[in-house]
Amino acid sequence: MARLRDLPFGLTSFDRAQFSLRNGLVGLAAIAGALVFLGLFGYAGIAALVGVVVTGLAAGRGPLRRRLRYGSAVAVAGSLLTVVGVWSGETAWLAGLVAGLVTLGATLLAVYGKAIVTSAYVLNLWLLLAQGFSASDRTTQGLAASFLVGGLFVVALQPLRALVPHRSPPEAAEEDGAPEESVAPSDRWAPIRAALSLDSPILQLAVVRALAIGSAMVVGAYLFDGYPYWPALMAFVIIKSDPAESVASGVHRAVGTVAGAAVALALVHNVDSRPVLTAVVAVAAVLMVATQRANEAVYAFFLTIVLLLALRLVRADVEAALTERIWATVLGVGLALGVMALVAALVDRHRVEEGAPSAPRV
Repeated sequence: MARLRDLPFGLTSFDRAQFSLRNGLVGLAAIAGALVFLGLFGYAGIAALVGVVVTGLAAGRGPLRRRLRYGSAVAVAGSLLTVVGVWSGETAWLAGLVAGLVTLGATLLAVYGKAIVTSAYVLNLWLLLAQGFSASDRTTQGLAASFLVGGLFVVALQPLRALVPHRSPPEAAEEDGAPEESVAPSDRWAPIRAALSLDSPILQLAVVRALAIGSAMVVGAYLFDGYPYWPALMAFVIIKSDPAESVASGVHRAVGTVAGAAVALALVHNVDSRPVLTAVVAVAAVLMVATQRANEAVYAFFLTIVLLLALRLVRADVEAALTERIWATVLGVGLALGVMALVAALVDRHRVEEGAPSAPRV
């Protein structure tokens, strides 16, 4: 008889080495801090926090001039993306087009190293969230300005970091990409040009993400009035460079979401005490962060409980949100895997026409 951990997709596997209650407590503190910012400053406070995080990731390490330039560029880019996100989110097809184009560009930036791809990933995620905002009840200029202020605050701190010893250039180059001086200005676009080939794995991944996220945003805008970005976010997080990992991630997310929704619904119908529900949300938030890398299905399970019970605490229609959450998950996973299969088939057809061997099947 096969052991439980040998069942398909690793649903019952649990990496104990990646389980960390300490990270869970830190995550709970971060969530609580974000909620305090949200309560005090509204979504502008969240935008400022995102600006701080993204700009800090972009600045990275290395020469001060490089950190100032990269940090400033990302602060301005994030502010502009905030405006574009809120503006495009008012129309379904426009939201999908913008989400797809930004995702395509953000994924292609992976050719420039870890620091840039990480900040591009978070900026991409922020755009999808900004598309869920409404220009009618939130000031677009205020959100954009808050992001910019948060980013420029980090940039202003960079000269102080120059006083703190950092690692040697070879180690910094390994983490953040090639040093600034090693790339001539005329060669800045060479990595992008090299990636623009049908045989390029980065281009294939960028196209899959762009098509899946763009279409998910369009469909989500038509089907889910409250949370139109949920299908796009689901497609965003499960699509990886390895197709097998993407399939496993999709299965984990779907199973964890359905199980979490069932538990949340049971709690909503049987627990009326707000203090008890608040305690459950806090415990679930700790376990959500603690299990993020240990098992994706368990992480999705606790994430769903946190989201739905938090909505219950603010007196939203939880049952409607629960239904949307499940269908948005299924839709996002289905679109992501369907687009992956379509692009893989087109690439294989191109290779056959060119006389090259087909890609191995997963």
